[in-house]
Amino acid sequence: MDIIEYFERRKQDCEDRLHDVETSAGFKVLQVTRQEGQLDITEQETQRLRQVRNDYQRAIDCLRAKTFTP
Repeated sequence: MDIIEYFERRKQDCEDRLHDVETSAGFKVLQVTRQEGQLDITEQETQRLRQVRNDYQRAIDCLRAKTFTP
């Protein structure tokens, strides 16, 4: 497996998780804390997954173009 294939697989995993979060009725991502109990972080996780997916795509595009600029 080359590096582009690795990023493509990671991006697909991210898209699969994002799809699950966005399409499953009543699906919530909860964070448990000692002070506040359970916090619903579903929206933050959705945004994080979108950003990570975009970052993987940017990495793929850079590798394909062989330009490594941030």
